Amino acid sequence: IFPAAKSVEAVMMALSYCRRRNLDIFKKPVPIVPMWSTAKGQMVETVWPGISEIRTTASRTGEYAGIEAVEFGPMVERSFTGTIGKGQREETVTKKVRFPEWASVIVYRIVGGTKCAYHAKVFWEETFASIGKSDVPNDMWAKRPRGQLDKCVEAAANAKALPEELGNTYAAEEREGCTI
Repeated sequence: IFPAAKSVEAVMMALSYCRRRNLDIFKKPVPIVPMWSTAKGQMVETVWPGISEIRTTASRTGEYAGIEAVEFGPMVERSFTGTIGKGQREETVTKKVRFPEWASVIVYRIVGGTKCAYHAKVFWEETFASIGKSDVPNDMWAKRPRGQLDKCVEAAANAKALPEELGNTYAAEEREGCTI
């Protein structure tokens, strides 16, 4: 289920999370996301909900009432340059990426019998995951800029609509490449 996991502890953390939230681990509701820990001075494996877990949690509230189609802003093309790797493997890379400037979506929730709209707007350059500590987008964000941004804006809208369940929840795509 987690072929890229580096430790048994990370897999056990994912399994514990799924058990606690009553999720089927075989549906991969949570990915193991490596993040840089400034406290430890090294990469650590963390577990974050994927968009499927956020959708499941929203649906289980009984108040989730659907989502509009995601709208994307104008396409932007930009070159990112940064240093990746360490020591002998350190190299400067440049990657040209074409991405939507932003994504916007509305999620609906039933509040007191009324269907209410909750809007979120997320900017690609504020959200993308990078390679290591560089400012260069990782392969997934470079290859699937709309798809990744789509998941992040949906997660943000669900967090606004259902704060009791998802208010402090970030999707794995939002945390990848971050420092903790």
